[in-house]
Amino acid sequence: MSSASSNQSFVRDGAGYDEVRLSGPRDPYTSSEDNSSTSSSSSSRDEDRMESNLSDGLGESEPPPQSVIGPDGMRKFVMLSLWMVNDFTSSIKESHFKTLREKYQIPVNIPLRLPFRLEKCYYDGVMGVGIYEQMLKAGLRFPLSSLHRQLLQHLGLFVTQVSPNAWRVFIGVEVLYGVMFKGKKRLTVEEFFHCYRPVEITKSKGMYSFVAKSPLLRLVSDTPDSNRDWKSRYIFMDDNEWMCHPGNTQFMPVDTTWGILPLSGMHPFIFVFNLYISSMCFFNRLLLAAQNRPQISLEDWSFLENFFQKTKLEERSWVKLVRLETINWYCDGPEPSEVALKYEKKVRARKFF
Repeated sequence: MSSASSNQSFVRDGAGYDEVRLSGPRDPYTSSEDNSSTSSSSSSRDEDRMESNLSDGLGESEPPPQSVIGPDGMRKFVMLSLWMVNDFTSSIKESHFKTLREKYQIPVNIPLRLPFRLEKCYYDGVMGVGIYEQMLKAGLRFPLSSLHRQLLQHLGLFVTQVSPNAWRVFIGVEVLYGVMFKGKKRLTVEEFFHCYRPVEITKSKGMYSFVAKSPLLRLVSDTPDSNRDWKSRYIFMDDNEWMCHPGNTQFMPVDTTWGILPLSGMHPFIFVFNLYISSMCFFNRLLLAAQNRPQISLEDWSFLENFFQKTKLEERSWVKLVRLETINWYCDGPEPSEVALKYEKKVRARKFF
């Protein structure tokens, strides 16, 4: 793991992501991802729903665990018992592994390796970092772009804690902004979290989805629903070359340990206050949620308003937005190679990802 120091690494005590609701009534906009999925798009939406379950007695409960920053400015290793990352071992075979570099255009200066026998994806002392193949299929490319590093620092999470479908949402919105502004303006983290919030996945504790704060703020429609057994398909990237392109050191270095996001990503005071207002009417809760969103400029707000008026949700699907060409144009991805384009065409012909 990297031990480089940085003053930019910090614990996110809260970024105003939205309210928390008491256990009981189901929140239609919270998230859940299962290990297996069905073939319908509705099942994908069901996967992205969860119940917010809060502990009963604030006064009696112990303080929630949180990330600890070491003297070098980086997070110390932590492994919570409820995290399920190590319930799986990689099933990727050597024959398939040999094709990954060309398919996903991973530069030759980034060392790749298969896991050792029974090697888990994340543990103390691991050589390199575990990366899920589904993240690559979602459009994430290495080395990471500065925006993707900023996203991880903003959340205080590691790259594998952002689920494949969450990467699909973020990259889809990234491409969408590029298309609407004709490449003249890039998405910002603040703009994204004005519309979305991170939610821990019920059946994959420690990993997070991005859920729209309101149906009216949903920028990207359905994501593919065939992430079957994605937690058992990972490889390792060694050294630190995967973190950034040469010379692009903004938001560096990247923490290689998992982080602990505060409950619903909010400051503890906001959490307690939301318990108090949980019985308020739905309209008042929406007003509070709007106040808790990261602030954006009037120009950006006008863009969103105009955007929702001129486009339909079904036109904004990940499948239509995210392709090798758009990853290259709007997400700092590599120029598509012949091998990568051929593989993309083959995968899309199957109609599952």
